[in-house]
Amino acid sequence: MLESTSREKVLKNIRHAMMYKSDLPFEEEGKDKAVPVVLSTEDKVVEFVEKFSSNEGEFVYCPSESDVVAALQKLYAIAHCDGAWTSEDSLQVLMQQAQIPAILDAKPSEIGMVISHCESLVLSNGSILLSSEQKDFNLFFGAKMHVVIAQISQVMDNVKDSITFLQRKYNQSLPAMFTFVGRPACTNAIEGELVKSDLGARLFLLLVEDSTNTEAHE
Repeated sequence: MLESTSREKVLKNIRHAMMYKSDLPFEEEGKDKAVPVVLSTEDKVVEFVEKFSSNEGEFVYCPSESDVVAALQKLYAIAHCDGAWTSEDSLQVLMQQAQIPAILDAKPSEIGMVISHCESLVLSNGSILLSSEQKDFNLFFGAKMHVVIAQISQVMDNVKDSITFLQRKYNQSLPAMFTFVGRPACTNAIEGELVKSDLGARLFLLLVEDSTNTEAHE
């Protein structure tokens, strides 16, 4: 967990990164690269945000649970839909706090907003790793808006580390499907190289402190 002074520094650096985005094209970030120095947690978060933002990902830093609730309220307001979908209990609680109606039965194309956790965040290419082990995986690409809630500790150095994490998490067996998502309508499940697709919701990432009670996907 970051100390309060570090937290403030992270937020300041993230805001700076949002103002001065990297000019590197997304395709160049798809391959794993050797990291010349050992980055601190704070540096990793800032670098990930820079890359995610340069990939046209939309990002909100939420240092507390109340910030997560406030962000969900604002996103729901701009989604212009009748409710949101999630199968995760902890996220249903957040939806209730944000006064967002729950959608209980609908076709993916009819869902305006899906809220989920993720498997990891990939530093090397600024992408989000999702897998078919997540309850709502089949809905992620049909809804108009996908809101991902992730913790700082989920930032991993590269694609290889993220896949190794999946293997360990699921007893040395990879999920049937997994995909790296980096920007709206841009996804691929092959080695983290993202390509344009006709599928894909408007993508928002809410990055929270590990101490925040949002219960990352198990």
